[in-house]
Amino acid sequence: SNRDDDDDEDDENQQEGSGRESLVGKKLSNRTTQRTILLVLVMLISLPLLSTESYMRTPASAEYAADDILQAFNRMVAGTGSRDTYEEVVLKYLYYHNWFLSGQTCPHDAACASWFYSQVFWIGIEGTKSIVDSHAVDAQLREDTVEAWNIVAAAQDNIYNYGTMPSQVLKVVASAWDQECDTGDSYAKGFSLLESQIDGIVTFAAKCPKDLRLTEFEKFTPRLLTAAAYEEYHFVFYFDLRPYTHDEA
Repeated sequence: SNRDDDDDEDDENQQEGSGRESLVGKKLSNRTTQRTILLVLVMLISLPLLSTESYMRTPASAEYAADDILQAFNRMVAGTGSRDTYEEVVLKYLYYHNWFLSGQTCPHDAACASWFYSQVFWIGIEGTKSIVDSHAVDAQLREDTVEAWNIVAAAQDNIYNYGTMPSQVLKVVASAWDQECDTGDSYAKGFSLLESQIDGIVTFAAKCPKDLRLTEFEKFTPRLLTAAAYEEYHFVFYFDLRPYTHDEA
């Protein structure tokens, strides 16, 4: 009948209409999802750029102390400062960033280098070869000064404690700065605290910074000097980042 035909036609129109509505709804849903994903990606990329890096809050002790060492060394060489003062600031640097406390319990449960992810392992002078060779001789520390400092560090009970170094390493600290290393920048001579393996302590010998992977060390130098003076010579300190890269992995 005509009425049945009209009913069938209405049903077909409703089905077509609902089909069109479902298609439109699906497209709108997909667009919403795409826009949400895009917004999240934009936030992930932009937020780090807008945030202030924590390392920018204060200058690093590794850089500040490097300036102290250069200043003390220059005064000693010029005759306006003492060798005692120079050796004290070098040893303070080495012990404040004592590699041999890495992963250890701090003495007297105080603060120490073990609180941080990196410690110094190589110290030297970098620059023009003739000047570096000359200053490397002057830079060597006296053995009695090194041993005396280790004794004082062993008895220390402060808020921040230096800790001690193995006897084998004390001989290295007091040795000649004669280890030549390719730093990739210029000629360098110095010594490495990790030059030899020590059972249970140093499992991997690193005579030069590049014995480690590029991601496993960081370089610090003095900054209170002119570019010309920097090119002639400057002290250089390399820190072992392996504890940091291990935890980041």
